[in-house]
Amino acid sequence: MEYVKTFENFNSRILRQFDELDSPDGVKRTLTSDENEFLRKYYSDFSWSSPGYNGLIVLGGGMSRLGEYYITEEDLANMMKDGVGYDFSFNEELSPDLYIRAGQKLKNYKGKRKRAGRLIDRGHEEKFGFYKVNISNNCGGYQSNKVNFTDLSCEFTIGYGKKSIDELIESWKLGESSLFFTYIIYGIASEADKISSSTNLDLDEKVEIIKIMVYLCDSYHDETVNYSGTNDYFENEKVFNASPSYDQRSHIFSDRRSAYRFKKLLKGFVDESMDTVNDLFSILGGDSKDIEKYKSSLANIPTNSLYDDEN
Repeated sequence: MEYVKTFENFNSRILRQFDELDSPDGVKRTLTSDENEFLRKYYSDFSWSSPGYNGLIVLGGGMSRLGEYYITEEDLANMMKDGVGYDFSFNEELSPDLYIRAGQKLKNYKGKRKRAGRLIDRGHEEKFGFYKVNISNNCGGYQSNKVNFTDLSCEFTIGYGKKSIDELIESWKLGESSLFFTYIIYGIASEADKISSSTNLDLDEKVEIIKIMVYLCDSYHDETVNYSGTNDYFENEKVFNASPSYDQRSHIFSDRRSAYRFKKLLKGFVDESMDTVNDLFSILGGDSKDIEKYKSSLANIPTNSLYDDEN
């Protein structure tokens, strides 16, 4: 019989899904008490059909939407022999990725979203940790509820939508743009907050949490007579001003611990961007001291500027 999905648990055992509702082909025998207990413990505490002559044991007995899932008699026998099933205890020592994968698969089962969310959040907490964030109300303040984010990622941008360092420098030479970089930080909301939090955001998507901008130099002016050229201008006018960029739609971390942990994470994002930053300094005559000043400006962003714990 064809099926449209195969759900594999962490021990590669399978629970399958019919392409349409179906039921066992007659009753071959009744489930033993051990089999019934095993199925209820590891897959679902709803009723299970007796094995049919086609070798299928169907969740819900085909009497409802639950009847779209089944397990084969052979797979059940093998799992019971091995003593493994889909579920596991939070007390077991398992890897974070295992919790995450198991939770993501469990989300496909009806009525299991909260339980799946707990598994995913457990894995994310151990692997990435959570960061508490105040969500903007789009009017310069914050909503009353806070959201926990995890697995933070970074988008590194050059000026205002520039595709390359050469494009940024050319725009700067024409007096059209200052020299700056931006680190845009995104996060994934916890599964618990996706279910229960009331915000104006789509928490099923990655959410932009905060922007860190690094200004290096104002736009170049051709009429400047005090300097011999663009490199001389840059050498004398450059600054290393790194700070969070906020507007009335911006979010912010909601406690010092989250802000402090973010600063440690930011260092890795900065290291990943340094090839591009080095290109700019190389073209404009910068040196190793400029590179260190650039990194230092980001490392020394005041922690207090990254969070607001009064909301």
